[in-house]
Amino acid sequence: MRFNSNTTSLGPTKRFLFGRIFPLPFLIIGAAILFFGLRSIQRAKASSDWPSVSGIVVSSAVDSSRGDNGTTYKAEILYDYEVNSTKYSSNRVGYGDYGSSNPSGARQVVNRYKEGLVVDVFYMPESPEESVLEVGIHKRTYFLPAFGLVFFLVGLGILLFLPKQLKKQAEQVGLVDAEEAV
Repeated sequence: MRFNSNTTSLGPTKRFLFGRIFPLPFLIIGAAILFFGLRSIQRAKASSDWPSVSGIVVSSAVDSSRGDNGTTYKAEILYDYEVNSTKYSSNRVGYGDYGSSNPSGARQVVNRYKEGLVVDVFYMPESPEESVLEVGIHKRTYFLPAFGLVFFLVGLGILLFLPKQLKKQAEQVGLVDAEEAV
């Protein structure tokens, strides 16, 4: 069998870098995102049992930020509340509050939490600075762990399959070199 003579093999050092080092950022970043996402799900679930106090919405606006991939919109709801004579401020509406390229979701949240509105604030008993206005798990809570899992699995796939492919390529190029020598 004859291969294209332009095919070249990566040396052992480059095979090691691509096959073993290249997937590490995917694995590490994916694992970290997955960890924080799972922690967010755990806290979202626990928030259903948190005590509540009255709070007041101090400001309510749609925040936009421009990036290389376009504009992201997020509801910025700042509220104050008091637990055991200590005043706190927070801006977390619920777990999974992420920005979107569509401003309508952020506008809906801003319309629910107008400035000056008295709200129920649910806080973590052992850490009252951790609070939400909306308790429980919502669909959006699953985004972060799903993203982390995909990133991790891509890294794992690269780690498991790329070295085999690079070795196979090196063997094929070696066969080409041997056939051309004859």
